[in-house]
Amino acid sequence: ENQVIIRMRGLPFTASPQDVLGFLGQDSPVTDGTEGLLFVKYPDGRPTGDAFVLFACEEYAQNALKKHKQILGKRYIELFRSTAAEVQQ
Repeated sequence: ENQVIIRMRGLPFTASPQDVLGFLGQDSPVTDGTEGLLFVKYPDGRPTGDAFVLFACEEYAQNALKKHKQILGKRYIELFRSTAAEVQQ
């Protein structure tokens, strides 16, 4: 509760939790570090290129959203607001 969730789309399939934390930067600390990251995978275990990120407050989420369409690796990353219901799907 009281968490703000951001969905990241377009991640490189090789992106590690550290890559994502580095991309988001110090202005957007993720709740519990890598514990606040959820990488979405296909049923066979391959990464989809999507991830959900938990933030403790609106300010951190807003800072993260400023990175919309910035580059990680060779891909541009899209960021969107999300909900707990979307994560559970």
